[in-house]
Amino acid sequence: MFRIYLVSALLLFSSIANAQITRHTAWNAQRRFPDARAEVNRRLERSAHGWALRTNHVVVYSNRGDEDTFWAEERFTQTWADVASLASAWTQVPPQPNPNVHGVALYIDGRPPQHQDGFPSTVHGAIGNATMIYLNVSSNNLDLPEQEYRLRQATVLAFLQVTKMDQVLPLWLQQGLSEYVTEKRVSRPARYEELSEELPVFFGYNRRDRKQQWQRSWIETPADASALQTVTFLLEGHDARHAPEFLAVLREMVDDADLHRRGRTESFSMFSGRESRRVIRPDNETLTQLVRKHEDSLKSWELEPQSGQPIVETADQSNDEEIALQHNMAMIMKLALRFHQQPGGGIQPKIVGTDGVDHSEESQAGGGDSPYDRQRLFARLTDPRIGVWATLDADHQLRVNPKDEELRSMLGLDDYHLGTEYRDEKWFLTYKVPSGRVLEGFLAKNNDTPSRPIAKFTWR
Repeated sequence: MFRIYLVSALLLFSSIANAQITRHTAWNAQRRFPDARAEVNRRLERSAHGWALRTNHVVVYSNRGDEDTFWAEERFTQTWADVASLASAWTQVPPQPNPNVHGVALYIDGRPPQHQDGFPSTVHGAIGNATMIYLNVSSNNLDLPEQEYRLRQATVLAFLQVTKMDQVLPLWLQQGLSEYVTEKRVSRPARYEELSEELPVFFGYNRRDRKQQWQRSWIETPADASALQTVTFLLEGHDARHAPEFLAVLREMVDDADLHRRGRTESFSMFSGRESRRVIRPDNETLTQLVRKHEDSLKSWELEPQSGQPIVETADQSNDEEIALQHNMAMIMKLALRFHQQPGGGIQPKIVGTDGVDHSEESQAGGGDSPYDRQRLFARLTDPRIGVWATLDADHQLRVNPKDEELRSMLGLDDYHLGTEYRDEKWFLTYKVPSGRVLEGFLAKNNDTPSRPIAKFTWR
């Protein structure tokens, strides 16, 4: 019977985990995980001590109201989908989830913990091959909304554990990914620093003397920067120009991880009291070398984190929809400037650099072919010779080698309102709105920050 007290809950979870280990050995031997893209099926049940909400990826146990149960599940499912989408760039997501694997158990406890000293509010950990998240929301701890940041972090860590990527990726990268995915949804709470810099990770329990052990620190990053800064730079820095190389390294790490051959192991006591073998993630020199190779670029990016992104000066009297349109047009002009045109075709603007040299006006010289020709840009971006590329879209979301249909939508190829015009020795990207007004924009030189050209828009 489930009891919310931490020790009882974890002991119960241990028995569940041992059963799951027996039933799902074949499943866990493979690097597979439930598909976050599948429709989420929810089933809420009453129990003697509260609620149990079952979905594709998690079972939420709570002795609080059903509103808290659904609140936690919604944020877990959203974050799970976010990290699964990101991970699909370096590993294969199976088409359908395994119906027999819930993956994670999430506990919401409204009662004070039996052991108060050093007890954290949010716990993520593993028992055998099963994964758990524990949130204590008693009166002397953080309430549930204050734990959202850590809940989302724990969800990312749980995802990495369920997929066994925690056995491959170094700890600093796991921490960085958990913060990167989390901060796409919520900001770091003000009280976060005073509580603890890192998310506490439960990793062991001594049944004989009933002492908990907590891992609070993380391995230092290869660069002189935080885990979050390093991951954000590798994925988004200088308009995501390092993302393809970074994701290729992760793909190689995951695909080539023969943990029984390359890893080291150690023994430690589990809940059941038995000795268990746990694979220690191997050091990966390729990842370390990648970070150190771009250390100077990382330092310059820290001074200007938006390097490579245009500064958008929107036209006066624009509504929210028209402002969003201008940001999307700025992204098109950014891509046109960053990438050369198809070989053999007119003007070939250079990439916007971070070296203090601005190239934006090179594409304006003379008439010739429009640098904002979206058909030519599409052909260039889908040319195999360009290789894997990445960018940040108008919503600042990472796009890696978008599929043709997705890229057509990004460039507005099927939108006949978009066009180009050459006037006053300058090329404009134009858009005719339903009212008949024409929005026109162009990239101008930015003397203050050369790596960020100014996308200027006006009505006519």
